[in-house]
Amino acid sequence: MLPDVHSPAAIRACAWRRRALLILTLLTLAVAPASAAVVVAGGQITPVSAPGPGYVNDNSHPFPYLVFLPNGYSASGGPYPLVLSLHGNGEVGNGSSDGTLIASTANQLGYLFANGPLPLIRNGSTYFGDRNVIVVQPQSNLSGGAAFNAQRVDATMRHLLSTYRVDSSRIYGMGLSAGGGGIVRFAYNYGKTASYQLAVIVPFANIEGLGTTYTDFSRFSGSITWFIGCSDDSIAPPILATGRIWSGYGEGFAGGISRYLEQAAKGGAVPVSSVRNRCLNTHPDLAAITAGGFNTRGTIPATQLTRTYTGHFDPASASGWAWVADQTFTAGTRLQVTIRDGGGHSGWTQTMGTGSSPNLPFWNWLLAQRLGQSPTGYDVGTTPSVVATGIVVSPAAVTMTVGQTRQFTALAVDIGGVAVTPQPTLAWTCGVGGEITANGLFTAKNATHAVVVTASLAGTAISRTATVTLAIKGSVQVMPVDATQPAPPFGYVAYLPEGYNPASGTSWPLVIHLPHTSESGDGTNTTANAQQLYTRMVKHGPLHQVVSESWDFPAIVLAPQVLTNWTKPANVKRFVEYAKANYRIDADRVYMTGHLEGANGTLRYALAYPGELAAILPIETSAPTTVDQAVALGTVPLWMVHSFADPLVSRTISIGWIDAVAAGRSGGASDVMASYPGYRGDRNHFAVDCDATTGKPSNPDGDITTITNATCTTGSSIIAFPPGVSFGSTMFGMWSGSDALPFARLKVGGETAVYTVARGYPTQLNLTTKRNAATAITTVSIQTPVGYNATAYRRDDGSWVWNRRQLWTGTLPDQQVLTLFYQQKAENAWATTWANWNVWNWLFSHVRSPLAVG
Repeated sequence: MLPDVHSPAAIRACAWRRRALLILTLLTLAVAPASAAVVVAGGQITPVSAPGPGYVNDNSHPFPYLVFLPNGYSASGGPYPLVLSLHGNGEVGNGSSDGTLIASTANQLGYLFANGPLPLIRNGSTYFGDRNVIVVQPQSNLSGGAAFNAQRVDATMRHLLSTYRVDSSRIYGMGLSAGGGGIVRFAYNYGKTASYQLAVIVPFANIEGLGTTYTDFSRFSGSITWFIGCSDDSIAPPILATGRIWSGYGEGFAGGISRYLEQAAKGGAVPVSSVRNRCLNTHPDLAAITAGGFNTRGTIPATQLTRTYTGHFDPASASGWAWVADQTFTAGTRLQVTIRDGGGHSGWTQTMGTGSSPNLPFWNWLLAQRLGQSPTGYDVGTTPSVVATGIVVSPAAVTMTVGQTRQFTALAVDIGGVAVTPQPTLAWTCGVGGEITANGLFTAKNATHAVVVTASLAGTAISRTATVTLAIKGSVQVMPVDATQPAPPFGYVAYLPEGYNPASGTSWPLVIHLPHTSESGDGTNTTANAQQLYTRMVKHGPLHQVVSESWDFPAIVLAPQVLTNWTKPANVKRFVEYAKANYRIDADRVYMTGHLEGANGTLRYALAYPGELAAILPIETSAPTTVDQAVALGTVPLWMVHSFADPLVSRTISIGWIDAVAAGRSGGASDVMASYPGYRGDRNHFAVDCDATTGKPSNPDGDITTITNATCTTGSSIIAFPPGVSFGSTMFGMWSGSDALPFARLKVGGETAVYTVARGYPTQLNLTTKRNAATAITTVSIQTPVGYNATAYRRDDGSWVWNRRQLWTGTLPDQQVLTLFYQQKAENAWATTWANWNVWNWLFSHVRSPLAVG
């Protein structure tokens, strides 16, 4: 290997200029907060320290480095292209970092923001983040030709491949000055290994001479190699890359590689003296210049160079090299040299870009190259169309009515946004609420949210989404009691489905929603009372699904408003009769639902008029039942819903209705909780996931509640709370436990033992077992069980079958159904139930039974 061409004076001068440029650049950078990673445009930059001095050729790395990871890297699968950039002498440092990544004597990694792709990112460019590119810049503490020993770079590369999700077909190596020589040495020795290969090698201002080390140029043949330098570079003259004979350097890199390529193309040896290997001899400006025309450093006189030229090796041409003006890359070639007409030793900025503006044609070209594919072309103002790196979906957002179809289209594009040729086959998927065919034809279904449509490229992480908002197909009308003729008994809000025509002979199902007292009012809708009729009636229930979630109901929905509550069934009867008289109602398909007081009103109406309703859906009722009431309910299908841990309204009320109705209809007893999953039928226990064999909870550690200053001495079974804390009564008392029937499990503090709680009192919890830990405690962290939603269906033989969701398929028993939600809030029960089409399908499947009449 040749000695470093840098003289001590030149190195010092270069280092001084580079540091001056660095200081000026960094003065414009905002100082980031000190942290391990610094958030930048499109992602974050993280300093990584070397594990220690020296290196081993495995997965450790001898160089500290900065790594840019794009946003979403940790959550997505990748793989990602990798740009490995090696710095020059001016960025040599000790690898230390204080987390702010600002260069100083105590923070040498900050020097890496002087050149390469990182300053573009640091200055605000989102280019690399938008295109999901990993950028790594290692730092060496050595200068010149020793800066990046090939074996040490290989150790770093193996570390990167084992640490990050790298696309092995898109590894790009580049280097500046000493780093340019380092990338050449690395590519020659390790760039074509069994585990990885560089897709592209771009040495800028390469300082590496040929000497006698480089003889097997086949090591470069798999990669695209592009040497870029400036004609007036006195530190790294282009002579080193192009191969003009000067001062014993002999054949340069371009000459050596081109000789190998020509030899491979022609099937025989090509002599070193062949003029086809002399790149500069065919340069448009320099063809007539003799060896003596260069100065002592091998630079080209400015007067001899009229503009920037790029030459590519072409074995088929008569001269061996073809030159074009400006900086371009010709498709199909694997070796090129660009000589810029100025720029000195920092001409790479003209290629990479400056500030926050990357040179898009260069970076677009680089990231479009893929190992094993023919090189694409590049020119200013153009973008290659070879590798799909993105997808464009049309329309990106659309509003549709339920049942409507819409054709979505998708186009695979390259990194510059140009359609690739040929177009790959894209896969279509969509979220709940719609269906989509293989060619992108979408059909809207009922949904509780916007539907996401996704086009994706098989075998990659490339995808793009569109959103579909479902519009209301019918109409919502506000019917205040004081302005409607004929006047209804209550003001109400009505939903009329699409296709409803009062003049036609078609009758529709009717859903009556009785709201809770929190939605009560006088039934007016004036400005003075802030349109409370509409606002309150669409707050919950089926009208909420229509207005807020764009549902399409196959029924008329009416929600009347009352001043207090639904204590008198006769009042509800008046409204039902008003609805039948003023709308086209199918009298055999009238349904009623409500929550809390609305649930109570639903049950009272069904008891008073059991022959009127096809099915009822009471949620969180607080009205207890008797067997006589259950018998009076007749055969009306009933689905009861309750939150298991509701602290205000006990679940036992809804359970009691189900048991009473089942017992009254079968003439025997019913205990729906006898087969309740979780704790094998102990109705005083909380519902938790359990092992199917042992019945023990598989996830007993649920929500954690911490109480400070609580006490539990050794050998005691009482956890005493400090004054003012009544956690025991509010949290545990609601589960109806007793000293004889424990109902919950907990952990105390950081201990591993699990205790069984017998009962909760205002100031204490009683454990069924004594706490025998060696020390007393002052803080209690109580972990209560996590449950699940469970639904019971009564079979014909009187037994119960449980499902761990709120599911109905049409094949399950459907006359008496009970859903228990594990949540503590009553709202979880009604919000989840009304947002579930399984429940509505159950409701609409029923027709009034003749047995229920009279």
